[in-house]
Amino acid sequence: MKFNRFDFEQQLLECWNITKDIKTVYEGVCDSSPPMTEDQIANALIGLETLYELKFNKLWAMFEQGVHQQSIINTEKPTEHRDYYFRESDGRIVGASWHAAMSTAFYSAKIYTETFPFTNDCEKYLGHYINEGAAKKAVEDFWHRQSKTVEIGHVGSK
Repeated sequence: MKFNRFDFEQQLLECWNITKDIKTVYEGVCDSSPPMTEDQIANALIGLETLYELKFNKLWAMFEQGVHQQSIINTEKPTEHRDYYFRESDGRIVGASWHAAMSTAFYSAKIYTETFPFTNDCEKYLGHYINEGAAKKAVEDFWHRQSKTVEIGHVGSK
């Protein structure tokens, strides 16, 4: 089987469908009328197990072959470029946009909120964007919608 890193990525995404499939089974168990029997529930779960065993085996085989053939390794020099956005009044970083080191396909953007204590909830991803300008604009637009008075400075890390 010949594939490239994008085929590998697609197979990886296929495996993530398990969360949607588990939710479908859960909804079927909770919402079906008449209620599902224990045998029906067991058959649904066994089917999920079998399906995802096949998907994960295929993913593992692709991974092993990719490592052996170096077809899933990005041979470009990994570099990351980040742009930070900060409040001019106090220098607090309020957002970032960046081009990930191993990605040539997209840019990401996130904002930092002022919640305390600082947790993972402080960082809010705005999404992935097709180009640098769109990622930067997402950060700027977010803060401009929050407060018309926020003055945002910008510094690049290149």
